[in-house]
Amino acid sequence: MKIKLVSETPTHIGNGNKYSSLEFLIRNNLLHRISLLNFLKSKDENFLKNLENCTSLHEFASYDDIKDFIKYSIKTEYTNIKDVREHIKENDIPYIPGSSVKGAIREALLWNYVVNDKNKINELLINLRLGLRYRKNKKEIGNFFINKIFNLQNNKYDAKYDLLKFLEISDFIPDRYNLEIINVKTHSLTRNRLEQKRFSIFAESLTGEFNGEINLQCDRLEFALRDKNNYPLLTDKLFILGIDQEIDITNFIIYLKNSLRKFNEWCLNKEIELCKQAENSSEFVKELEKIKTLNEKENLIRMGFGVGTIYQTLIKLVEEHDVKLAKEIVNNLKLGKFMRNFDYRTKDKLYPPYPKSIEFTDNNLPIGWLKWKEYC
Repeated sequence: MKIKLVSETPTHIGNGNKYSSLEFLIRNNLLHRISLLNFLKSKDENFLKNLENCTSLHEFASYDDIKDFIKYSIKTEYTNIKDVREHIKENDIPYIPGSSVKGAIREALLWNYVVNDKNKINELLINLRLGLRYRKNKKEIGNFFINKIFNLQNNKYDAKYDLLKFLEISDFIPDRYNLEIINVKTHSLTRNRLEQKRFSIFAESLTGEFNGEINLQCDRLEFALRDKNNYPLLTDKLFILGIDQEIDITNFIIYLKNSLRKFNEWCLNKEIELCKQAENSSEFVKELEKIKTLNEKENLIRMGFGVGTIYQTLIKLVEEHDVKLAKEIVNNLKLGKFMRNFDYRTKDKLYPPYPKSIEFTDNNLPIGWLKWKEYC
């Protein structure tokens, strides 16, 4: 099924690289990213000798010097940038990877699996208690439960037998796009205020419209259902995809929309709850409420950098049902700088809250929200 993603707020999906001020020059509200290697190859030995103590391109080059070596240019209102997180690209064209879309979908399906059934909640809590007892690595503890849910065999998890391997998601290629440098600010709840951290994170942000596909491999699913040796648990786990009897992409998309809408609302409520504990949060709450209202009538998905702990883990769900276990997880695994205790007023929440930080752009926008819809 063809899907179009449309930006609601800036999105950054990193490729793992940062580039420094030696690789760009800012002129007239544009950051010009250059091929530094090609630029230096064009210079003689005397020029290169003078670069030893330079820390930024503007110290030794003008726009006329670098204009033939520009890879791309990005809008920016900032001039004090030391380094920039790079958005993932192909041939210098940014896109939204299918793996990021699938990751966001996986988290929503996992949450939906757990939240609607008390037995599933108990299953989550039991697995986390066991994980906490026998595993020291926080990634292992989370993955143990996630892999168990999506694994289609009774033995050790293998990606070949993951339920979501039947979900095929392409990369989303821009129909139109805009790249801009955003300044991502981390705000942490301190003394009833959301205090802004002193550091800045500059990142390439992407907005626009992006075309891709989400498909359920119905024929492969039908075949796998008959292959009980390799997929013994598939029949019992199809409900995670919203499939009862008939395997149909349309039914799956309807189920996915509902799962994402409920998951988004739950996460937004947690973020709003965090912000409302601060005296200076009105602008943040206002922007989150806008997204929440939009989520009621549109199909939204959130992904990329700045999404935060609430969207990527089930820790707030654990806190709702077993605050003691949540405390043990956060403290034993040293999640965050502070040890947590119980909120003395309610006894059913962690104090300080976990997470206690949230990220917005300089314009108080949450990051990574996109609308999605089917198109012909």
